Amino acid sequence: MAEDNNNSNSRKKKFVDNKVQSAILLRLCIYWFAGVLFVFLPLTFIQTFQDPTTNFFAHFGGLVSAHWPVLASAMLLLPFVLMDAVKLSHRFVGPIHKLRLELQNFSDTGKMNKFKFRSDDFWRELAPAMNKLTERIEELEAQLRSPTRNQPESEKESINA
Repeated sequence: MAEDNNNSNSRKKKFVDNKVQSAILLRLCIYWFAGVLFVFLPLTFIQTFQDPTTNFFAHFGGLVSAHWPVLASAMLLLPFVLMDAVKLSHRFVGPIHKLRLELQNFSDTGKMNKFKFRSDDFWRELAPAMNKLTERIEELEAQLRSPTRNQPESEKESINA
């Protein structure tokens, strides 16, 4: 089975992979800030060209004070965008995190659990592929442990008969 069908399909951790998810959030904050600047700077330049006797920063401050509801709305929207980005990133960070944990478990114990991803995860096709790989490794290990593995064919036939 390639997905987790338990009743609680919600994520328990806010950040599965701190490094990746923090980088995504930082990038979104940079884009948000750049977007706000790209709205206010051209307006400031226009006003500065229309009234060159007032300095640039006075025009900028005037625009911000005149259009503070737009800025406030953008600021109120940002946390919702960031929370949604965290939720969305769980769908690709989670499977890779689970894969990393299982590979670490395999390197430590020599055993790998069956992969089960959530139904809304990205890269769900990794689960059956990893499960096939796990089965193949188990088959090869069983062949290595088999007492007939190094015997000639005639001896193997007499043991199996």
